Amino acid sequence: MANLVDLDLKPAFSYVMVTLLPLRKQDPPLHVLNIYCSPKLSNITFADLFSRALKAAGRDHLVIVDDFNAPSTLWGYAREEKRGRKLAELLSTLGLTLHTDPAYPTRVSNSVTRDTCPNLTLTKNIQYADWVNTEETLGSDHCILNTTIRTYPLARPYGEAKSLDYTKFRQIYANSTPIEEQGYHAWSQQLVSSLRSTETQIKPSKATPAVDNHLLHLWEARRSLVRRWRRQKHNRKLKIRIAELTQRAAEYAAQLAD
Repeated sequence: MANLVDLDLKPAFSYVMVTLLPLRKQDPPLHVLNIYCSPKLSNITFADLFSRALKAAGRDHLVIVDDFNAPSTLWGYAREEKRGRKLAELLSTLGLTLHTDPAYPTRVSNSVTRDTCPNLTLTKNIQYADWVNTEETLGSDHCILNTTIRTYPLARPYGEAKSLDYTKFRQIYANSTPIEEQGYHAWSQQLVSSLRSTETQIKPSKATPAVDNHLLHLWEARRSLVRRWRRQKHNRKLKIRIAELTQRAAEYAAQLAD
């Protein structure tokens, strides 16, 4: 359950703050402040907004995220602008923790600009937070970011799921020695060995209790093409192919959800 927080402030940029109530009474609520600030706006400061958010959160967990468009060398930009410098100073003054890793840019550039980190993840009063850039864009130029805040674990065990690469298995099987030549026992052992060599172990979670192999293969193919495209950003065919795979994956995911 989420409750909207009114900070009684109307800056030039957009923001929204919500409080997520915990599943267990002994856990603290989580306050999330989401910000979008256009790069076209000038003389922007986040000091007043951050101060009000910190006051509203008190000693509870606070996460501040999204698109600041504040270039600073601290998060990977080649040059620093006024907004970025002031934001970096503010983080130090307020004791906010920056989790964004400049080694994994949050925005994918085009063929004439470099990858950047306009999306920042900041926390306060949180001891354990894991930040991951999934490097998935779902057709946007911004990557999906995943921040996991660790608290008391929910006691629900999950086993491991196995995803099979059937295309690779068929290729191996097509080149195997015929059963007539090696005998049933040797052939069956080779079959099992070939099958296991194409398996990928996946750890299910509460968010993903099951794995669909076809959807997984679509996204693996897309990731492979994205990695190639980042080295060949002038390759228009790769970009079109990535868009096609994104659309196919989205349509198939929608079918699974029905």
